[in-house]
Amino acid sequence: MLTIDRFEGELAVCEQEDGRMFTVEKALLPPDCVEGDAIEQEDGIYIKKDNRLRREQMQNKMRSLFKKQAD
Repeated sequence: MLTIDRFEGELAVCEQEDGRMFTVEKALLPPDCVEGDAIEQEDGIYIKKDNRLRREQMQNKMRSLFKKQAD
């Protein structure tokens, strides 16, 4: 699985699960992709994964971290 880190012009900078970064042509991605989306390549095609659960988990982690810092 890949995570879209950011867009630079016509390229998407993606992070692999092992932390390595590489670029993918934006035109090869689903048109509704945004930064932070998880994508996978299947049979040469990039597909967007269900990101709702990932976003909720990240928000919960962030809340937990900020709560610990405030204590």
